[in-house]
Amino acid sequence: MNGVILLIIIILGGLIIYLIKPQTFFIYWLSIQPVVIPFFYIIFQSSFTPFQDKLFPVYSGFPEIFSYLILILSFISILKTRTIFRKVGVIIIPMVLLFLFLIIQNIIVGFYINALSFNVRKVLWSVAPFLLLITDEKVRPSRFSMINYIYFFVYLQLFFCCLNLLGFRIYDILTETYAASLICGTFAGFNVMTNHLAIFFFILSYDYLECKGLKRRLYYLMAFLIGLMIAMSGSRMCLLLFVFTIFYFIFIYQSKKYFLTVLLISICFIGVYIIGNKSYIGERADDGTGFERNLIGIIDLANSDDLSEGSTLSMSAYLLLFEFQSPLLGNGEAYRSGYYYGDPDTTPYKNENVYQVDARLAFMLVEYGIIGLSLFFYLYSSIFKGCYLYSKEHRKSLYWGAGMYFLFFSFTDPGFWDLLMFSVLPIYVFSARGQNKRNMIKCNYC
Repeated sequence: MNGVILLIIIILGGLIIYLIKPQTFFIYWLSIQPVVIPFFYIIFQSSFTPFQDKLFPVYSGFPEIFSYLILILSFISILKTRTIFRKVGVIIIPMVLLFLFLIIQNIIVGFYINALSFNVRKVLWSVAPFLLLITDEKVRPSRFSMINYIYFFVYLQLFFCCLNLLGFRIYDILTETYAASLICGTFAGFNVMTNHLAIFFFILSYDYLECKGLKRRLYYLMAFLIGLMIAMSGSRMCLLLFVFTIFYFIFIYQSKKYFLTVLLISICFIGVYIIGNKSYIGERADDGTGFERNLIGIIDLANSDDLSEGSTLSMSAYLLLFEFQSPLLGNGEAYRSGYYYGDPDTTPYKNENVYQVDARLAFMLVEYGIIGLSLFFYLYSSIFKGCYLYSKEHRKSLYWGAGMYFLFFSFTDPGFWDLLMFSVLPIYVFSARGQNKRNMIKCNYC
């Protein structure tokens, strides 16, 4: 089965689900990468050879492509009821300002239609899920369905992570560059799996403490399984996000003394552990298990006197010191044919994609400048504001916590610019709280 045919099947499947059972539309969208594509790949593996040429563009780009369908459906919903423009207006102004900035920047740098088109599409893809959720109530999943999908996702990844440890991987061609012990579940890379797990843990923590929708034992089980998979995967940033979630919700919903006690115990434990494991210093992170990879990262951060080449700090420092040519408007050079940030003679990387992944905030600041980056944050904060105004979730702790979460997430990963992960929050807050008595009794939702 060719990758293009699979893409058509996925889009048609989404359209059919929207017409027949729209409440599961976004659940389907979230499940394409971890469930649908692996299912087809296992069955039709011989038809995806070579893997990178036929399936990988579909695998890595499907959220953006599928967002076209979401965007079209949202525009149809907007046109059906004119009163809906009032709700959509919360993001119209920041979106228009951002579009104007991108046009002006592109003209000043040297008009290049591909770069402008890519930037505009990225903005539209980011707002598309919010637009559809706010304009079409029937696509909002129930809280019951959303939480149950998270349970299913965690158990599914746990099962395939166990298979990873036994040597079975769905995408051997893509994952063979990593150590066999770095688990990745049903995904092509461990970071993608842990990005899902980290944001789902944030949602579960809020749901448990605020909505009382999860029983204590079930929440602790989910926390243990998610934390274990993140630690064993080797994803350092998601491990930090996991710890951030714990401390944030302890600080919000528990006593301040309890927060400080846990914080001090954690610092002492990490300090003792680092001192007792100096043998890890100087080792390559990818040579060991996922746990060792995380440990080496903590040790390097605690013991290094300078910025190691290829680290997030070193790449960020390089971009800001040597490539920050236009602080206000930004360079505007990315996505242009033949342009790369970094000189291969003086830096470890010459591909701009590496800087986007490992030094995302610095890359965005250099690329779009102070004005552009501020407008991006204005747009995302407006989406948060829309979620707060037009959904049933009016707890500021959720939005402040999510804002900090995505800010930290943006240091080394797409973060705010990961439209699939970022859309999880609007999907969750627009989900109804138990649409029938059976769900309310079973899930204990408030």
